[in-house]
Amino acid sequence: MPSLSLTLCGAVKVAGNGVAADAIGAKALALLAYVALEPGAHTRDELTALLWGEYPEEKAKASLRQALTHLREQVPGVLRVDRTTVSVVESEVECDVTSFLRLARESPRAAADIPVMRFLEGLQLRRCSAFEDWADGIRASLVKRVTEVLTGVTREALATRQWREAVRLADRWLEVAPLSAASNAAKIEALFMAGDRELALDAFGDYKARLATETGQAPERELVELAERIRASK
Repeated sequence: MPSLSLTLCGAVKVAGNGVAADAIGAKALALLAYVALEPGAHTRDELTALLWGEYPEEKAKASLRQALTHLREQVPGVLRVDRTTVSVVESEVECDVTSFLRLARESPRAAADIPVMRFLEGLQLRRCSAFEDWADGIRASLVKRVTEVLTGVTREALATRQWREAVRLADRWLEVAPLSAASNAAKIEALFMAGDRELALDAFGDYKARLATETGQAPERELVELAERIRASK
């Protein structure tokens, strides 16, 4: 069993036996997140450039040493640290991001409920442009993957007539892609097939208004035709 649970989506936190989670600073958390998600050993020079690249060299190296000492005290047994490299003991860490990526392959419905769009939300760092660039790249890849997952599971729920589940999953899809014609069409169809005709039409109206406000465009013809069929069904 992993000795450490690392939550990176939403409020960043660590949990485990003996872990004083509140005592871990933002840059130490960022360091832990990076080595947990990037497999293999990382040189000290790489890590100082990532998190303290805008500091003078000696100060950057000292800050890395301090962060590593802090982490080894707070999460013992999780890091391998030697004179030149740092890596994570993968068997000791359970992370929601890696769990999401595994579930996306093995159990997409379960993966759909992990809020990966909120990767490192609220983690405030100063003077860390390299780390922010890395985090932006991870966030973009997670949004792409969760969009693929939600597209698949929502359409599966529609195909198998699980209308209420399809509504729930379409709502999750809309959180990621609020202006997507496909996600909005899925919710409108699911609501209508679940017996909520008026809610389906309301959902179309909301999409139409949001699209006009944010893009100046009108809904796609397929959605307009779907709304017309729903109105004519009364």
